[in-house]
Amino acid sequence: MFDKQEALDFIINFLHVENAESLLENNRKELLEGIVLKIHQKLPFQNINLLSVPPNERRKPTQNEMKENYTSGIGGLCFDLNIPTFHLLSALGFEMTMMHCTVSTTIMFENNHVVLVAKNLVQEGDRYLVDCGCGHPTFKLLNLDFEKESPIYVSSYLEYKYIKSEGKLLRMHRKGDPLVARGVQENSEFEFWIDGWRRFYSVDLDVETKDPKQFDEDHKIVYTNPKASPFHLSLRAVIFPNGIAAMVINDKTFMDIDGELVITPIQGGDDAIKSKIKEICPAIPEDLILKSLTHWRQSSSTKN
Repeated sequence: MFDKQEALDFIINFLHVENAESLLENNRKELLEGIVLKIHQKLPFQNINLLSVPPNERRKPTQNEMKENYTSGIGGLCFDLNIPTFHLLSALGFEMTMMHCTVSTTIMFENNHVVLVAKNLVQEGDRYLVDCGCGHPTFKLLNLDFEKESPIYVSSYLEYKYIKSEGKLLRMHRKGDPLVARGVQENSEFEFWIDGWRRFYSVDLDVETKDPKQFDEDHKIVYTNPKASPFHLSLRAVIFPNGIAAMVINDKTFMDIDGELVITPIQGGDDAIKSKIKEICPAIPEDLILKSLTHWRQSSSTKN
């Protein structure tokens, strides 16, 4: 997907990672941290690409489409962000693998997410989790060399940590997670809670691959099966300029103000929603937004 010069040009000229070439030679961990943060700041997690297509015509993006959406700043869903990031980092010389991951939602199928691992980053044998596409702030690399529980991280509005349990890595959310605030543990068979922390996803730590094709079928399901993916009924665009969350979800904005997500209804109908999405995600073409709004409204009316 990328050669080394393309990858360097992208992180320098689009992501604006400072001192990239020097860090690539002298401090690869700092460079990787900078790339991950800039991806969150520049590439939105969004399902506008999916919703812009009529339901019976939806399909998994091709590799070239993923690369174009990635390098132009349009972004996409988890597979659309993390798989190109795997190729980008691999082209830069990082030793990368991918792992299947299952996000807990009320519409769920196994392996509906993908995360990355950077290996031998600082010293031989180390492993760092990388995730640029879960729709929540994940600015920090996670050193997987811990026994039971990671430190608690606070990024933008969200408090999160990781625990190991029965061979799996669990990402746990507390303050800032919308479902935690709503107390949904009694309402969903898919939820798992420990002492006020909600499982967001689980990863099988023993299964890694360097073959992106192993994720093709899961990627296809997200784009084509409304019963397996919430993204056919809910409009969203999420980005983190300066590390601060800015979101449009359906007809509301969710903005990080002093570490709290403030929810505000968007007044003015679809034109106002379109304008707000363009404001926070200027690279997304207006025609895609308008088409996605039309199909989202149709899906919502059918559901109701």
